[in-house]
Amino acid sequence: SIGRYMFRATMGAFLITLISLTVVIWFTQAMRDFDLITSQRQPLLVFVGITAMIIPLLVMMIAPIALRTASRTVCWSVYSSTIGAIPACTRLISPSKARS
Repeated sequence: SIGRYMFRATMGAFLITLISLTVVIWFTQAMRDFDLITSQRQPLLVFVGITAMIIPLLVMMIAPIALRTASRTVCWSVYSSTIGAIPACTRLISPSKARS
């Protein structure tokens, strides 16, 4: 059914977006702390452990953005292939058009 397809496609896009954004932002944060860890001559495992503590916070901050991006992408795909046959997608893609 279309609902199952949209759910699977949205979850796949959500996970890809969430993981990629989390890795990019975690990497930038880790590089900021790299100088601090190397100046104290700590092993690499300590560096990874300390910087990994920020991952749950990043996921909480990035998840809503990733879900919105994924749902808009899937809805746009369905909307363009069905020419607006799904009202929920019409509201998500273009809220101003759905009101009129």
